[in-house]
Amino acid sequence: MSVFASHQGIQYELDEPSPGEWQWAFTPPGGKRRTGRVRGPYRFAVGVVQRGIEVWHLMNRGERNAAA
Repeated sequence: MSVFASHQGIQYELDEPSPGEWQWAFTPPGGKRRTGRVRGPYRFAVGVVQRGIEVWHLMNRGERNAAA
């Protein structure tokens, strides 16, 4: 199963290559693609990738304003 969604203006992707294992990815504006893996239920994987986006925003406040 593959899921494409967005959080705080950044599109992300979740893919389940095997049951309970998720690969996530997002590309922030003007930045390099971020990827990772997580094991657990779907809602947990969504939370992990969304938190990654939130952390990116916190660490790159200037780029967030420049992209807006």
